Amino acid sequence: MRVLKRLLNGINHILPHCDKMRVLQVYHHFRPCTGGIERHIEDLCINLINKGHKSDVVCLDYCHDKKEKLSHYEEYKNIEINRFPFVDLKIYNIAPGVLKIIKHYDLIHVHGIGFFSDFLALTSFIHRIPLILTTHGGIFHTKNHYFLKKIYFNLWCKFIFKRFKRIIAVSKNDEKSFSKVSSRVTFIPNGIELKDFSNISKSEEKNSFIFVGRLSKNKRVDNLIRMIFFLKKKVKNVKLYVIGEDWEETLTDLKKLTEDLELKENVIFLGKVRDRIKLINYYSRAQFFLSASQYEGFGITVLEAMASGKIVAVNDISPFKEFVKNNENGFIVDYSRPKVAANKIFSLLNKDLSNVKKRASATVEDYSWGKIIKKIECVYETGER
Repeated sequence: MRVLKRLLNGINHILPHCDKMRVLQVYHHFRPCTGGIERHIEDLCINLINKGHKSDVVCLDYCHDKKEKLSHYEEYKNIEINRFPFVDLKIYNIAPGVLKIIKHYDLIHVHGIGFFSDFLALTSFIHRIPLILTTHGGIFHTKNHYFLKKIYFNLWCKFIFKRFKRIIAVSKNDEKSFSKVSSRVTFIPNGIELKDFSNISKSEEKNSFIFVGRLSKNKRVDNLIRMIFFLKKKVKNVKLYVIGEDWEETLTDLKKLTEDLELKENVIFLGKVRDRIKLINYYSRAQFFLSASQYEGFGITVLEAMASGKIVAVNDISPFKEFVKNNENGFIVDYSRPKVAANKIFSLLNKDLSNVKKRASATVEDYSWGKIIKKIECVYETGER
């Protein structure tokens, strides 16, 4: 069956171009790996397929949190997933096998910058397939190897970006930073499947909160825990549900902090939740969504929370402020001062916030996949929006 599909793809490749495209999405990780970018790519593929296009994925043959290798080929929701072995240089994973698959596609969409963006740009004179790049926050989410990152981004990327037909910035912050090294940047935010979250059941637990995201240092879940410590002095039955995989081996320290602050009954670590229905059920429990993140490429979970009817209280960073307007459709909170943050959250607990929820629901309409996919299709077809 797989050989037959490859043969048909090869025949199709010589046919005249039509409105329906064959697009290859390229990223380090994909299903069963979980995360905001992985979820974005899955939704992008499904929406493209629903509009008659072919959209498949190439990635590495492992997930960050697992040592075992993944199968080299899999089909999932009409998405063909091809996984390749790689040379692990810690901060740079080399997987030249991607060239074996790209000839079957009309367009290559690379997600994030690194080996794949470098390699496919440098070999573009060989494969001659148009390239699109989505920024997903770039590479400055931590200060690790900061000097090398500055050289790579400001010098090297300025060179390789010339090989890309268009660069899609997922936030205004990305648009600003990537426009310094390329004149081909277009702002298109990530999309969300509104139908998945808008019909969520209303079974909220009083004084309950949820965080969804990778457990990495930049997410500052430790500040959320410290905020809960101060909030508990005012509200005894407070609960914080923490959902996400241990991306940078911070879970042990977070659990120790929870024990030291005597919050084992108040802070519940639920681990990675891959199933979207299960995730939505967790959203339904909470009154508030919290994020103390110091850096985000976009913040898809915040929009999901807003679509779910949750009150969002997020840290004061640029990507969040693009769609969270303080005291209008959510709240901006300074989590670097956990006691002050706790006082702010406490002041909201018994308020009527129904109008905030309504405005939040109106906000997320602009981020529906129905609108976003049309903009991405336009970029694919013309290189413009």
